[in-house]
Amino acid sequence: MKKVLFAAVLSVVALTLALPAFAQEVKKEAKKHELTGTIKAVDAAKGAITVTNKDGVDKDLTVGEKTKGAALADLKVGDKVKVTYTEVAGKISVKAIALVPAEKVKVTAPAPAATTK
Repeated sequence: MKKVLFAAVLSVVALTLALPAFAQEVKKEAKKHELTGTIKAVDAAKGAITVTNKDGVDKDLTVGEKTKGAALADLKVGDKVKVTYTEVAGKISVKAIALVPAEKVKVTAPAPAATTK
């Protein structure tokens, strides 16, 4: 009888110690990512955009109600954006979208032609 009781108590203790370790192993840390690129596609019906980075790699992202910054209605193909998102176990959550202003291009007037008299 004592052996059975001892085995039961030992099993409970072992499970008590093992479960928190297992729970920590399953819970994964959210990885924060930033992506700067050009919008290749906007799907308003699905609430999704496709962004192409500088290396030509496409990333499909779903814009949710909690996404800060530019609204889906403000985004169009060709816009340059910076997207902040997290990824946990393959699930992407877009945190913010910011439109990146076009680089200012300096326009210089041609030098006046030299006149000879």
